[in-house]
Amino acid sequence: MIWVTTKKGKQMPLDAEPVARGAFIFDGDPEEARVVYIGEKDPYRGERYSSHFATCPNAKDFSKEKSR
Repeated sequence: MIWVTTKKGKQMPLDAEPVARGAFIFDGDPEEARVVYIGEKDPYRGERYSSHFATCPNAKDFSKEKSR
């Protein structure tokens, strides 16, 4: 898992390994890259990543809804 910054400046976890049907890509210079949501059906052919919340079996333990 890696922590990344979205275009809106928020932190989110991504799975570290690219996947064929990932919904996120890195946009910009690698030193300041932001992650962008493109969806699984976008024709983008570069490296794509999945949100760690989508693949983690313990995601519900860390959701904002649980902390309310």
